[in-house]
Amino acid sequence: MKTRGINHLAMVTNDMEKTVRFYRDVMGFPLVAAIGGNPNGLRARHYFFETGPNSTIAFFEWEGEIGRASCR
Repeated sequence: MKTRGINHLAMVTNDMEKTVRFYRDVMGFPLVAAIGGNPNGLRARHYFFETGPNSTIAFFEWEGEIGRASCR
């Protein structure tokens, strides 16, 4: 089976600002979409970074401790 990309891989972070700085500024993945952060709608932020053709990595913001996978 041959694929043309991965729509997105979803992960969680407890600090969206640090996540953006790392994936955008250090890794060089452009931030291509951001949804949420609306107190009257979707409160949790959900950001997408382009990692290659037809592929993104996405992060949901989850407040509090989320274990070893957290971006610190």
